[in-house]
Amino acid sequence: MQLKKLALCLGTISVLMGGIQAVNPTTTFAQPFVTIDYGEHQGNMHVWWSVDKGSAWVKGSPPKRTLCIHASLENGYNEVECRDYSFRQKDGQWYYQWNGFTGKHAPLSSGFGWKKVSKDKLANDILYIALQK
Repeated sequence: MQLKKLALCLGTISVLMGGIQAVNPTTTFAQPFVTIDYGEHQGNMHVWWSVDKGSAWVKGSPPKRTLCIHASLENGYNEVECRDYSFRQKDGQWYYQWNGFTGKHAPLSSGFGWKKVSKDKLANDILYIALQK
């Protein structure tokens, strides 16, 4: 009786493992990352912004519809900083704010309130990428 239970258990495990392999639960991205490189350095490491074009999404409804996208500052080895940008258009003018964290998980933000995209080159470039989706 014990041998039958063991065989049944092993058979069930092998079927489950086979099913997992058939489904292939790897992470894939709908669209590629876009690199924004201003030639910046942190210490002696070259860093650049990587924007996940596949992460762009819209929330809310007019007039508070918000376009969101994820960006990270990378150095080739790891993410130095991660940001989730939010963009909103009002009277034909685009505004942004972001929240994020450093590579050591210290929280960061753009501060309180919405800021004009036209006054920030990085926000302007990220908005352009988000609108190209």
